[in-house]
Amino acid sequence: MNTAIGETPQRTDWPGVFFALSIGVLAAYQQFKLPPVLPLLSENYGYDRLLAGGLMSAYAVAGLLLSIGVGRVLDSARGRWVVGSAFPLFLLGNAVCLAVPEIGTAMLGGRVLEGAGLAVISVAGPALAAQAAAPKDKPLAIALWATWMPIGQAMANLMAVPVLEDAQWTPLWWLAVALTVTIGAWALKRLSRAPAAPTVAAPPRTGTGKPSLSLPVILSSLTFMLWTVQYLAFTTWLPTFLVEERGLSLAEAALSQTISPLVLIPFNLLAGALVARGRSLPWLLAGSLVAQGLVWGIGPFVTGPAGFILLAIWGAAAGITATCLFSLPVALSSGAGASQAFGVLMTGRNVGVLVGPVLLAQALALWTRWSLSAQPFMAFSIVAAMGALWIGRYLRPLR
Repeated sequence: MNTAIGETPQRTDWPGVFFALSIGVLAAYQQFKLPPVLPLLSENYGYDRLLAGGLMSAYAVAGLLLSIGVGRVLDSARGRWVVGSAFPLFLLGNAVCLAVPEIGTAMLGGRVLEGAGLAVISVAGPALAAQAAAPKDKPLAIALWATWMPIGQAMANLMAVPVLEDAQWTPLWWLAVALTVTIGAWALKRLSRAPAAPTVAAPPRTGTGKPSLSLPVILSSLTFMLWTVQYLAFTTWLPTFLVEERGLSLAEAALSQTISPLVLIPFNLLAGALVARGRSLPWLLAGSLVAQGLVWGIGPFVTGPAGFILLAIWGAAAGITATCLFSLPVALSSGAGASQAFGVLMTGRNVGVLVGPVLLAQALALWTRWSLSAQPFMAFSIVAAMGALWIGRYLRPLR
């Protein structure tokens, strides 16, 4: 946060990197506190599958409207203040959900407000992490940032276990309020003394120097979209699948869902180390996407301990995918334009957030069988892998 606009730090500001990660974990917790309690909410308030999926997809509505604009503001002198806007949005959204959960449209509105906060953080976080890092540490900083979602998701799942044993859900929202106030106070302190906007300075040999709306950046956004479609469908509906198809309790399903994000985290960092050493980013990305697609294809037919092994494989592959995708804007853009490239990338992500949970709900309504409903998501992963190889024509490894 203490680097001037366009200036590349010679030494990494690790507190700045971990600040970026902390606000990302908060945003991810806000989003993923819902899936483990979704079966309970549906039972208590009569939500149908479409509305239940919409409570996750609602996060995309604000993101689609805000991501590119946030990226542009981050490249201006006002950039640091747009980061601070996320915290009141989180608080307002949580307040609405706690006040009137029985009104489905109000619950959707509260989730949209929370989603607006996440839209800000999802663009600002990687920009701040990359800005704080010296050139040699940028891949590691991006890999650390890429753990924001699995850490937040794992937190939500683990907190849900004791809460669900008492058939409660509101403690997860009250914890979100407490975390927002605490981290928001930290953010206010850092942002008030920041001399410049969180512009991403270009590391040496980061790519082709294409503008932020170039074809490879758009392809990256589309690949992120396809990956997010299957990621959000998987993480939203896995607890419901485990309860309905495997007979687990709500608490057991929440604990089982923790396997994937916990495995995901070390593979985020492993992918960062591989990218830093010049390993082929597009081939890493394509291989990890194919692995996730295979889990979609065979997972519904697997029972017993082998199912938990598949959850671990999916998590490991998703960790590699996330790091590779978050590395693409820095690898494809030069100078301040990387913040705008992150905004384009997040637009693709938000489309995936919008489509994924609702699409699986519609597939279940149409085919009624989990095994059939999973197959389109395998196809999305394979197509995304093909997109990754296409992107590889436009960039060189981050070193």
